[in-house]
Amino acid sequence: DYTVGAWLSDWPLNKGQEYWPDEVIAELLDQEDCEDIRRGFCTGVRNARGVTSRMPYDGGKREREVAREFRRFASYWEESKPSLAAMIENLAKSYEHEARRHDEDGLWNQES
Repeated sequence: DYTVGAWLSDWPLNKGQEYWPDEVIAELLDQEDCEDIRRGFCTGVRNARGVTSRMPYDGGKREREVAREFRRFASYWEESKPSLAAMIENLAKSYEHEARRHDEDGLWNQES
């Protein structure tokens, strides 16, 4: 199930989509007994981004943009697919956490 979730994941940004994931995938991910698929999906989304680089003082701007996009998608599904919306919201929170870490790294670089 975990591997199936990873296969179903697809990076959403820069595609101009009104909602994400696709309705058929959303239906599957919202089912109560699909926790392993959701975990695999989240891992696939995170891995699809790959490695990022930035200037020493840039901080977490990119990650905040990703988090905003995920929040938009979570909001879209909030009423109709609450488990899916919660999963996407957790992705947004993980990117916000990463943004704060990059902010701290940027501040540390400025102080050195």
